[in-house]
Amino acid sequence: LHFRWLSAARKAALVRLGLASLAIQPREDVRPKAPAIRNFVEFRRLEPVREDLPVVLLAAGRGVRMKSARPKVLHEAAGRPLIDHAVAAARAFLAGRPGSRLVVVAGAGREELIPHLAKTAPEAVVVVQDPPRGTGDAVRVALPALGDARRVVVLAGDVPLLTAGTLV
Repeated sequence: LHFRWLSAARKAALVRLGLASLAIQPREDVRPKAPAIRNFVEFRRLEPVREDLPVVLLAAGRGVRMKSARPKVLHEAAGRPLIDHAVAAARAFLAGRPGSRLVVVAGAGREELIPHLAKTAPEAVVVVQDPPRGTGDAVRVALPALGDARRVVVLAGDVPLLTAGTLV
């Protein structure tokens, strides 16, 4: 496929991510002294990942904008806490991957969140981010619980509309 509209930087990024291969071919319509080239990008069809693929749910946020003492991920949507929706999507995603695990990063409000997860998601490994220093630090805190996984899926714990279909 020839994608003339992709910039060179975007083509290079696709190649680095393994989503495309770049073939540089000489153009036939120019003189030999002017070595103009055309870039062709071929998108690869990605095979489903069958390896150990843990899911990290980020649930350490304080939820300051919600103006509530309750942890943000425990607020309800459609009759269930937000974290329960994310856990359900993660479980469905992990169903075909034996050996994969669910890691939840708790921070602010963990006194309420950890007992809730013990009841609703006993298979989840809970790690604590203290003090909360942002998303990147939350993933860093989860690293020891991930083992030697080469890839990981990182999800926000406060997104109730996630499904296994949106994660594939």
